[in-house]
Amino acid sequence: MAAVIQVHDLQQGYGKTVILKDINLDVNAGQILALIGPSGAGKTTLVSTIMGMLKPQKGTVTVLDKSQCPTACY
Repeated sequence: MAAVIQVHDLQQGYGKTVILKDINLDVNAGQILALIGPSGAGKTTLVSTIMGMLKPQKGTVTVLDKSQCPTACY
């Protein structure tokens, strides 16, 4: 099965605070994924990066074989 969402070596942070460090994730077609964790764990940051609302500071995010933010995000 082909991955519809691929996150490789993603790093994201705000200022000097690292929120996501070296995240790797593949979500296949038909797969159900749940993100759980305490407040401040980085769930919203991860989803915002996958949606293209944030540009990855390091690593790559691909959704349906298209790279998120090849030049700039919103």
